Amino acid sequence: MIKNDYGKLNTPIYEEKQKSGLNVILIPKDSTLNTAILYIPQGFYLHDEEINNSKISFGCPFLLKEMILNDETKKRIEEEGCKVQAVCKHSYTYYKFESLSKLAASINILLNRIRNLQLSDEEVERYKKIIMSKNVYDDVLLAKDNVLKNLFINSPMKKGSEIKNSDLVKIHLTEMKKFLYKYYSIKSMTLFVSGNYTPTAVINDIRRLEFPVFPITSSKELKFNEDYSNVCEKRDVLYLDKTSNILSLGIKFLSRKELFEKYGELIFAFYEIVKNIIVENDKFKTMLRETDSKLLDFDIIEGYEDTSLIMTFSCVKFASLSNRLSDFLSTLEKSISLKFYNKIRKDYVNRAKNILANPSLLIDNFARLYADNLPYTYIVKKVSLLAKTDFIKILSGILSYPRSVTYLQQKEE
Repeated sequence: MIKNDYGKLNTPIYEEKQKSGLNVILIPKDSTLNTAILYIPQGFYLHDEEINNSKISFGCPFLLKEMILNDETKKRIEEEGCKVQAVCKHSYTYYKFESLSKLAASINILLNRIRNLQLSDEEVERYKKIIMSKNVYDDVLLAKDNVLKNLFINSPMKKGSEIKNSDLVKIHLTEMKKFLYKYYSIKSMTLFVSGNYTPTAVINDIRRLEFPVFPITSSKELKFNEDYSNVCEKRDVLYLDKTSNILSLGIKFLSRKELFEKYGELIFAFYEIVKNIIVENDKFKTMLRETDSKLLDFDIIEGYEDTSLIMTFSCVKFASLSNRLSDFLSTLEKSISLKFYNKIRKDYVNRAKNILANPSLLIDNFARLYADNLPYTYIVKKVSLLAKTDFIKILSGILSYPRSVTYLQQKEE
């Protein structure tokens, strides 16, 4: 395995691309807790229009994830003394294992489920009904997804962050099989491991794992033209049957390629601290207090070429919060003192050091940034060196990008 020490934070990383195509990333830690993540490089944001001539529907990755880690499989893994969970984001899906014992047996249970997954029309429809019965779509998600729909013109990002019942009914058996074959074969997987392991021990354990090898697939890339200078709707109101006063503001960034050309890797360091720069700002706190509002969610959503920043609030009066928020953002650059900026940056680095001491939190953050091809320790170092002038330069650009706002309110009688 190749050893690297990105960021020089006393967290060496061992990496190996095996002949099978499996990527292995080991982050050793002197800890009683062992953790692993089986990483699949596809989430909500679809990269394929077709796989083996079958159209791929939004929600297919989520449905497959639910079928793989079903209640029975989860119970079997937990009986091994291992906690397991599955996560589906825009850019990836992963299965996380945590145990005070070795992890190979638990991982093999999941791999066996993937290898022998019985996909039939009856099973697909059964799991659709299970998910539909559990689906609870809250106001924050509704507002955020409406913002995404209005920010983007042709991008898959328009589909939103959560699968809806109307999405589920469109998914069919054929596409599920082909998606499984492409993204759940060993050559597409990455295995992250952290805990009291040596490189030799990890390689030996991997030999005991029975990874799936599926038929080779061909695919047609999903292509679209997105206008990053415009949005579909700048303002939208959704009327609900229940009491709800939600305001959600979204900013649509330039394409990933353009952002990288303008700012390089600094853009990823910017993403790490911009939330705290905003929400810990005294003027932001004053705005919330004086408008009787509350920040419910702050999210930077990335998917392939697309990125957006969305802030969602509860409020009493839309106009009051909307005007104050606009005023706040227009003066944000000038309100950031060097002392405040350095405090936010220092606090981030200190939190990162605590994260690096915890195998569970550490592996989450390595997986979170893997789609950007950047190790977490490397980004932590980038943040520690990010000058205020560079941060302000990026912030100034982003605050000039197109926006869309969604209001949720109760229908009038």
